[in-house]
Amino acid sequence: MIWVNNLRVSLLALAGGFTGGLLTAYFLAYNGALFGALGAFEWKAGGLGSFLSLTMPHGLLELSCVAVAGGAGFVIAKALIDPGMQTRAQALERAVPLLGSAVLSVAMFLLVAATTEGIITPLDLPTPLALTVGVVLAGGFWGMVMWRGGPDDSSSMTAPIGSARTVRDGLSAST
Repeated sequence: MIWVNNLRVSLLALAGGFTGGLLTAYFLAYNGALFGALGAFEWKAGGLGSFLSLTMPHGLLELSCVAVAGGAGFVIAKALIDPGMQTRAQALERAVPLLGSAVLSVAMFLLVAATTEGIITPLDLPTPLALTVGVVLAGGFWGMVMWRGGPDDSSSMTAPIGSARTVRDGLSAST
């Protein structure tokens, strides 16, 4: 159930791109405000350590996944709002590989976060250890994003039409 809920939130953030990014922005803002408000209430009540111990082992990874899903939603919104010199359908088609890899990686890492939330979080780890687990899991996710998420130099799929990279690629292909 934990994984299904987090996947639902992530998919809604992604699908919100079809509303021009309005629902994506709403889901990201709502989830961020909710988490921030809960943290502030716990801090004011003197329970910040417990809050961090219960949320950080899985929370950093979950929030990272939701942020990436939201970023993918904004990719959809950009393709619809500003497709450049392409049709909207072409701009969306061009984004499909990026969106597919984002959905698959987010789903996979949310499974890790849900497993952590179900097994590690109930252990009520000391705050420094809970933060360490959270940073290691989120660090693994962001390491994957940096390794796999960057633009491919052999393709101009992610470069805007008319950018220096697409012009360079077009010139090298014609010579």
